[in-house]
Amino acid sequence: GGLRPRLLEDEEEDHEHDHDYHVSDECSEGVAQLGRNTMARAMRLGARAFMKCSEDEHGDECTAAKTALENFDNDLREECRSKGAMCTVTQHTPDGQESEDQCMPKACHQHAD
Repeated sequence: GGLRPRLLEDEEEDHEHDHDYHVSDECSEGVAQLGRNTMARAMRLGARAFMKCSEDEHGDECTAAKTALENFDNDLREECRSKGAMCTVTQHTPDGQESEDQCMPKACHQHAD
Protein backbone atom coordinates (compact mmCIF):
# COMPACT_ATOMS: atom_id res chain seq x y z
CA GLY A 1 0.00 0.00 0.00
CA GLY A 2 0.88 3.64 0.14
CA LEU A 3 2.01 6.04 -2.50
CA ARG A 4 4.92 5.24 -4.75
CA PRO A 5 6.34 6.65 -7.95
CA ARG A 6 4.78 5.25 -11.12
CA LEU A 7 8.25 4.32 -12.35
CA LEU A 8 8.50 1.75 -9.57
CA GLU A 9 5.26 -0.03 -10.40
CA ASP A 10 5.32 -3.39 -12.12
CA GLU A 11 4.43 -3.07 -15.78
CA GLU A 12 2.10 -6.04 -15.47
CA GLU A 13 0.00 -4.59 -12.64
CA ASP A 14 -3.62 -3.91 -13.53
CA HIS A 15 -4.36 -0.20 -13.67
CA GLU A 16 -8.09 0.14 -14.17
CA HIS A 17 -7.87 3.86 -14.95
CA ASP A 18 -4.81 3.74 -17.18
CA HIS A 19 -5.27 4.28 -20.89
CA ASP A 20 -2.87 3.57 -23.71
CA TYR A 21 -2.80 6.92 -25.48
CA HIS A 22 -0.77 7.19 -28.64
CA VAL A 23 -0.17 10.70 -29.81
CA SER A 24 1.03 11.26 -33.37
CA ASP A 25 4.44 12.76 -34.05
CA GLU A 26 2.69 15.72 -35.70
CA CYS A 27 0.66 16.35 -32.55
CA SER A 28 3.70 16.02 -30.28
CA GLU A 29 5.72 18.43 -32.41
CA GLY A 30 2.76 20.81 -32.65
CA VAL A 31 2.37 20.89 -28.87
CA ALA A 32 6.10 21.44 -28.42
CA GLN A 33 6.10 24.27 -30.98
CA LEU A 34 3.01 25.86 -29.42
CA GLY A 35 4.73 25.75 -26.03
CA ARG A 36 7.91 27.30 -27.41
CA ASN A 37 5.98 30.05 -29.21
CA THR A 38 3.82 30.78 -26.17
CA MET A 39 6.81 30.98 -23.82
CA ALA A 40 8.78 33.18 -26.22
CA ARG A 41 5.84 35.54 -26.58
CA ALA A 42 5.27 35.71 -22.81
CA MET A 43 8.98 36.37 -22.25
CA ARG A 44 8.98 39.19 -24.82
CA LEU A 45 5.92 40.79 -23.20
CA GLY A 46 7.42 40.43 -19.73
CA ALA A 47 10.77 41.85 -20.81
CA ARG A 48 9.06 44.76 -22.56
CA ALA A 49 7.00 45.56 -19.46
CA PHE A 50 10.11 45.36 -17.27
CA MET A 51 12.10 47.67 -19.55
CA LYS A 52 9.34 50.22 -20.14
CA CYS A 53 8.36 50.34 -16.48
CA SER A 54 12.00 50.61 -15.37
CA GLU A 55 12.27 53.72 -17.55
CA ASP A 56 9.02 55.33 -16.33
CA GLU A 57 6.62 53.32 -14.18
CA HIS A 58 3.83 55.84 -14.69
CA GLY A 59 4.35 56.40 -18.41
CA ASP A 60 2.04 55.42 -21.23
CA GLU A 61 4.50 52.84 -22.61
CA CYS A 62 4.70 51.11 -19.21
CA THR A 63 0.91 51.08 -18.92
CA ALA A 64 0.53 49.67 -22.43
CA ALA A 65 3.18 47.00 -21.80
CA LYS A 66 1.55 45.93 -18.52
CA THR A 67 -1.87 45.82 -20.19
CA ALA A 68 -0.49 43.63 -23.01
CA LEU A 69 0.98 41.27 -20.41
CA GLU A 70 -2.27 41.17 -18.41
CA ASN A 71 -4.26 40.42 -21.58
CA PHE A 72 -1.85 37.75 -22.81
CA ASP A 73 -3.97 34.74 -21.79
CA ASN A 74 -7.19 36.15 -23.26
CA ASP A 75 -5.41 37.26 -26.43
CA LEU A 76 -3.86 33.81 -26.82
CA ARG A 77 -7.26 32.11 -26.41
CA GLU A 78 -8.87 34.46 -28.95
CA GLU A 79 -6.05 33.86 -31.42
CA CYS A 80 -6.50 30.12 -30.91
CA ARG A 81 -10.23 30.35 -31.57
CA SER A 82 -9.70 32.38 -34.74
CA LYS A 83 -7.22 29.78 -36.06
CA GLY A 84 -9.57 26.89 -35.23
CA ALA A 85 -7.05 25.46 -32.78
CA MET A 86 -9.29 25.60 -29.71
CA CYS A 87 -10.73 22.34 -28.50
CA THR A 88 -12.58 21.18 -25.42
CA VAL A 89 -10.61 18.79 -23.24
CA THR A 90 -12.74 16.62 -20.98
CA GLN A 91 -11.22 14.95 -17.95
CA HIS A 92 -13.06 11.99 -16.47
CA THR A 93 -12.75 11.93 -12.69
CA PRO A 94 -14.39 9.84 -9.96
CA ASP A 95 -16.64 12.86 -9.32
CA GLY A 96 -17.75 13.14 -12.95
CA GLN A 97 -16.43 15.08 -15.89
CA GLU A 98 -14.60 18.37 -16.05
CA SER A 99 -14.28 20.21 -19.37
CA GLU A 100 -12.02 23.08 -20.30
CA ASP A 101 -11.26 24.84 -23.57
CA GLN A 102 -7.59 24.52 -24.46
CA CYS A 103 -5.45 25.66 -27.32
CA MET A 104 -4.25 22.56 -29.16
CA PRO A 105 -2.61 22.25 -32.55
CA LYS A 106 -5.03 20.97 -35.19
CA ALA A 107 -2.84 17.86 -35.54
CA CYS A 108 -3.99 16.85 -32.05
CA HIS A 109 -7.73 17.25 -32.58
CA GLN A 110 -8.15 13.65 -33.75
CA HIS A 111 -6.88 12.42 -30.38
CA ALA A 112 -10.34 12.56 -28.87
CA ASP A 113 -11.60 10.18 -26.24
